[in-house]
Amino acid sequence: MSNSNLPSVRFHLPQTQHAETLEAIDTIVADARPRDYSIALGDMVVELTQAGLNYYFGQALRQADAGFVLTKSADVGLAATLKVMAPVIRNVIGQLNDQQIREICGFMRGLMTEQAAVSA
Repeated sequence: MSNSNLPSVRFHLPQTQHAETLEAIDTIVADARPRDYSIALGDMVVELTQAGLNYYFGQALRQADAGFVLTKSADVGLAATLKVMAPVIRNVIGQLNDQQIREICGFMRGLMTEQAAVSA
């Protein structure tokens, strides 16, 4: 079964973050040396990871009216998780070559575009 036939889960981004991310992806892919953008790409992946963690867990707790203390405890835990993940994400992306960075960007674009949502 191809990836387009697999069930998927996505999360919503603020319109400005979505547009800025797609613009950054286009800039990285179009450049002759995408590797020069590895720091920016790492930062972008960390930001998207943070948005996803907040959407899937933080928003769910707020919607469930889990209470201030429990929600703040979860926020602290998610922030701690991201502090551990962020350097790993940046380190891995920093070791990728130009073609690998283009592939990562293409994958991310596919997750973010209307065409990918329709085919999924």
